[in-house]
Amino acid sequence: MHAVTLALTTFLALTTAVPNPFKEIRPTVLSHYSVWSGAIDYNKPNGRVFKDGRTSDITTLVKFVIPSAAAGKPCQFKFPLGTADTVTGSRKVDVFKSLGYPTGSTTGWPPGNRRDVQLARLVFDANKVASYEDIRTIESFTCPPAGEWPVEIVGVYDNVEVKWTGGSSGPVLLYKY
Repeated sequence: MHAVTLALTTFLALTTAVPNPFKEIRPTVLSHYSVWSGAIDYNKPNGRVFKDGRTSDITTLVKFVIPSAAAGKPCQFKFPLGTADTVTGSRKVDVFKSLGYPTGSTTGWPPGNRRDVQLARLVFDANKVASYEDIRTIESFTCPPAGEWPVEIVGVYDNVEVKWTGGSSGPVLLYKY
């Protein structure tokens, strides 16, 4: 019996000691963007995407800062949510590249959201796990050069809400080191 226990303990130690080949790049700033007015609520602790077809759509502007160690390495975009986070309605979001990131709050235009090309469409299942539905440009890609890499998270269809707390949930880049 002792030999079996020792073998299992050794096996578990070896399987948990396997290094993770990816490092995380978490957003440095989240800001809410009001589509109807162009207002930006800068540096929020949480992210929010909202559309109901009756009031202003809310998107989240996300600023990643790519370290020089990640530039040119294999990269992945993930969107994990926690148990306290919310997903309702269509359960779908689009991810767009942004041409720049705001430097503070505004009450209207400019600068606007500076939306560029669509990078992905994600759908969250009943367990709040996001998977790629259509466009998969950032499912696996080469990390951009060191510096700011801004994106915008936008709701899909006229009934959707996704809220996340920031920190350990919400959009994240993983790069292979």
